[in-house]
Amino acid sequence: MPIIKVNVAIIGNMTISNQLVTPADYLSFTLSNNKSFHIVSASRSPIRLKRFFEMTRLIFKWNVKLDIVFLQFYSGVPSYLLQTFIVLYAKVFKCKLVFYLHGGDIPNFTIKYSRWTNMLFGQASCIMAPSNYLLDFSKSLGFECVLVPNMIDIQKYHFKHRETKEPLILWMRSFHDVYNPKLMIDALLILISKYPQIKLIMAGKDKGVENEVKNYVNSLGLDKYVDFPGFLDETSKLNYISKCNIFVSTSRKDNMPICIVEAFASGLPVVSSNVGGVPDLVNSGISGILFDDNDVKGLVDGIEKVITDADFRHSVVNYGLMIAKRSSLQAVSTQIESLLMTVHNH
Repeated sequence: MPIIKVNVAIIGNMTISNQLVTPADYLSFTLSNNKSFHIVSASRSPIRLKRFFEMTRLIFKWNVKLDIVFLQFYSGVPSYLLQTFIVLYAKVFKCKLVFYLHGGDIPNFTIKYSRWTNMLFGQASCIMAPSNYLLDFSKSLGFECVLVPNMIDIQKYHFKHRETKEPLILWMRSFHDVYNPKLMIDALLILISKYPQIKLIMAGKDKGVENEVKNYVNSLGLDKYVDFPGFLDETSKLNYISKCNIFVSTSRKDNMPICIVEAFASGLPVVSSNVGGVPDLVNSGISGILFDDNDVKGLVDGIEKVITDADFRHSVVNYGLMIAKRSSLQAVSTQIESLLMTVHNH
């Protein structure tokens, strides 16, 4: 008996050249290996307008042949406009819609644009979220939602216990106010009095404040303590994760950051702000340390705990690895495949 394939369009941000592998890439790859699905995807363009044309062109090209449009769903007016067009085109061609929520700011965005969010969510046959934070938000609007972790290729990460005699901190987010990079600098200024050998790696795309952060570092005389390698491609990212011994996230808003899951998979102890969906990943004192939003003392205390308490450090990274395994390609893709088949059959 011939296999009936489900035609799925994955709409999201795909890998550009040799840059980071995205969740949309992983999903496209794993579903393509399942004989029950035929997968098409877009877009790989770094330019938002070009992404829009590539995504809509994909749906027009396949139109009536498509069964499901799987949409990586983000907040912000530009993303909502793009997602609205995708939803309208999908409905014209009678495709079922599946949303995978990303970005910790969707609830805040909805405060101002509640009717817009409700209109879009109402078109979806299935809504998925990688954190209880966004799952609870979706349910608060009256929409059912399924918890599906972000996925990583766990085989790429080399898990090892770290020593912290020479603390080397990795901060790896975009340089934007929402990720609060200056808080990390304020903490470093306090820590160097006790740990003069401490070093900090601040890596990520510039989203408007990188030069401001660099100037702040220079003004405090911390140049020799901080390295700015810029945006890390996949190979460079794995190298830095391997050689650092503490991972810090200072975000003011967040969902389920992949970078924390990557730290878990590598044995990096995690110290993070207690915001958004992060507590779904980091159980403070068990799988890492949480500090209050914008609390420099809490951040310093958390880093010191990791540096000075080897038993604690070893314990939290073991728990972190258990959490990372839940995000493995096999575990998450199996769950998504089941959900897509359920959507297709109803």
